[in-house]
Amino acid sequence: MWRIPLTLNIICLLIYSLGIRITKAKSGVKLPALATQPSISRQKADDMVGWFDTLASAAMWFNRHLCFYRSFVLASILRKRGIPVVMNVGGRGLGLNEVRKAHCWLTLEDQLFHEQENALELYPLEMGYNQNRSIRYWIGPELQESVLNDSRVTRSKSIKPLFRRSKDL
Repeated sequence: MWRIPLTLNIICLLIYSLGIRITKAKSGVKLPALATQPSISRQKADDMVGWFDTLASAAMWFNRHLCFYRSFVLASILRKRGIPVVMNVGGRGLGLNEVRKAHCWLTLEDQLFHEQENALELYPLEMGYNQNRSIRYWIGPELQESVLNDSRVTRSKSIKPLFRRSKDL
């Protein structure tokens, strides 16, 4: 029964996040304040993430850049319910003539939350948080596109590069 109101909330937040992307966040990205007490369990949060991933992959099939929408919507929903997730925004290739790349992901207590393993390898330099510590910023070195053709790099459902540890190769 929780899926119907959650689905409506997800749809509203997806539309809102599309507006943020269209306006290039001129007014800034703001996440809701963290609820003082968790109103859901970790298992319920995991279920909500699974449901969102199912809906978003169907609703956003036309957009390869799902990571921003996924991170924004899930952080908004979970923070309102007292789960202290942080939306992380990483960028690389920030020079004038370089191709810019970015990725968004969630962390919970400084651990990746429903995210590909080793997501931080692409964006290893922390730049800090926003004022209420709901968004954390990272930068990474220039990464040539040819690295994505490397056999050690795979892509997950949301089209994000995944580096495997050398011991796994």
